[in-house]
Amino acid sequence: MYFVYEIVIDGVRRYVGMTDNLKRRQSQHRRDLKVKPKYLYKMIRENSPETTISLNVIKEYENKGDCIRWECKMILDDYFGEKMLWQSFPISVKYF
Repeated sequence: MYFVYEIVIDGVRRYVGMTDNLKRRQSQHRRDLKVKPKYLYKMIRENSPETTISLNVIKEYENKGDCIRWECKMILDDYFGEKMLWQSFPISVKYF
């Protein structure tokens, strides 16, 4: 099973991702928040340092390709719309 998930900070969706293991991915995000220089984590540290990262499942898929397409669609909808996400263009867009 594959999952498209969101990270919501202060009531606003800030990140969309996909994984096949929610527990592992949440652990990775929490660890990375402390040390990685990625834009998402930098913005959380600067704007909401008390925030704990939790993943909210948006959709579930049996097929990884369908999951990647939905993740890309959500990111691109934001990119060409409200621009509320704290993340860059998905690499997987290059393959569609």
